[in-house]
Amino acid sequence: DTFSAKTDSEAQSAIETAISNLNAMIANIKSVNPTTKIAIHVTIPPNGNLDDFGEHYGVSQTEWRYKRNNELWCNELVKRFGASAIVDLVPINLGIDRKTMFLDGVHPNGAGYSRIAEMAYAYLK
Repeated sequence: DTFSAKTDSEAQSAIETAISNLNAMIANIKSVNPTTKIAIHVTIPPNGNLDDFGEHYGVSQTEWRYKRNNELWCNELVKRFGASAIVDLVPINLGIDRKTMFLDGVHPNGAGYSRIAEMAYAYLK
């Protein structure tokens, strides 16, 4: 989780931990069944409404910093797994309308979760 990182360095540290954990999970799954198909969802962007973000998170995090952290995370996912034969990246982030599909600054509302489900279904299909 990169949400609370306040600097690129903090975000990179959280990202390295997350990537290490993902690699361990992938290795564990593949050790049981090497043919298991693994998908990683690309994290959705933050809400596009600064006021909404501030209303829900106050000064605990800024929208621009969270957006930067999310960008670093998504870029690292693509760098590490984008051309991988081991896992598939599912672009659930592409179908999200940043103005209408959020409950707060970070989490989708019902329409947002429905869109994520549609993207996941399209991948599974």
